[in-house]
Amino acid sequence: MRRWSQWGCVAMLLVALWPGLSHGQSSTSYTFHAGTTTTANGTVMSAANFSTIVVQVEGTFVGTIEFQKKTKDATAYVAVQCTNANDRTVQSSTTDVPGYWECPGGAYSFRVPVTVYTSGTIKVTGMGTTAVSSRGGGGSGAASWPWGTTDRSIDDAAGLINAIGVLDPSGDGTIIYTDPVTGPKIVQICGGVVNGCNYYRQFNAGKKGGYKDSSGNIDFEYTESTGKISSMTVDCEDTGVNCTTYQKLPGCGGDLVAVDATGAASHIWTKAVGATVPTATAEVGANSTRGVATFPDVDGDYGYEFGCQLHAGWSGQLDAKLIVDSSGSGNFVAQIFTKCYANDAAKDAAWNTVSPHVFTLGTANEPNFYTATNITATGCTAGNILRVKLIRNRTHASDTATAALKVERFEPWGRTTY
Repeated sequence: MRRWSQWGCVAMLLVALWPGLSHGQSSTSYTFHAGTTTTANGTVMSAANFSTIVVQVEGTFVGTIEFQKKTKDATAYVAVQCTNANDRTVQSSTTDVPGYWECPGGAYSFRVPVTVYTSGTIKVTGMGTTAVSSRGGGGSGAASWPWGTTDRSIDDAAGLINAIGVLDPSGDGTIIYTDPVTGPKIVQICGGVVNGCNYYRQFNAGKKGGYKDSSGNIDFEYTESTGKISSMTVDCEDTGVNCTTYQKLPGCGGDLVAVDATGAASHIWTKAVGATVPTATAEVGANSTRGVATFPDVDGDYGYEFGCQLHAGWSGQLDAKLIVDSSGSGNFVAQIFTKCYANDAAKDAAWNTVSPHVFTLGTANEPNFYTATNITATGCTAGNILRVKLIRNRTHASDTATAALKVERFEPWGRTTY
């Protein structure tokens, strides 16, 4: 068991963060509204020396009061989030009667205006204290840890305080406390709002962070230098766990031309209705052979049609990837059409509006990779049959390619959540 004598540094930190541990807790009572019967700002408390302000609302009335504070040089008050001592809810205004609230201090001025009044008499009193707002027992009575003895188990630290806050003069900062229902909490106060800001933990160069199981084995690890998360297992089949993948739609597109063992080239996919099929070409090199679909540098539609089924978890976005090379330069336009069919839907429906994607040819006679994003897929939902048509027509206003195109692959891609 570790002893109190080994934790002197912890006690010194708590004394520094919690005025009153070593010199006694100070408090000041205050009346904000003695019994108002109208909307009113009420009297203002000078709160610069208090870490916590408690507010009690009494009377029989219908109305709303708000908790507000400001700095010395500010012209306007801002709402501040306070904690209901009864149910631990956090909000900046209340209609509760009776009500007891714990508010962060550290402001130059604090007030509790009646912002809405309908009827009745409203009484609001309060107290500023240097003690951190707590759910536990008071500081009076018999001496307790760490004052009871000089040799004390740190297990008794739970009896010291239930909450501690490190706040700047505006009331923003970090609060550590124990919720009686959900357990230990660490929250950020930003602009008077609980968890109202982004939060990051910064590691020094080369350091790691993570979690270990009860046996000391690393279950989750983050490496600062690479941004890599390792030693982690995500079961996408667990209830409540969603895993999204971005990949080629299975069975949809791929190589456009096959080359058999005799070197003969043949089409893999269907010719697009109303278009001319490109030329199936086998390119035999010194080291390898590939099949390409040659879209000639002549007028007219040339293209293919493809079909597959969208996964049950398809997200609704459709992309496509192409591998193209040419001996020419300039831009070419990949015109992509889609149409989806549900179960029992009429077949052979009209295509959706074309998605024209303009790409610039790269190094001559070298394969270049292109991605068409956000292809129009009106009416498509997960589980549908997807049909896609790829067309190239050099007469398109944005198509300036100076030579034929050799298209090796065309692949529809999508995001699927499991």
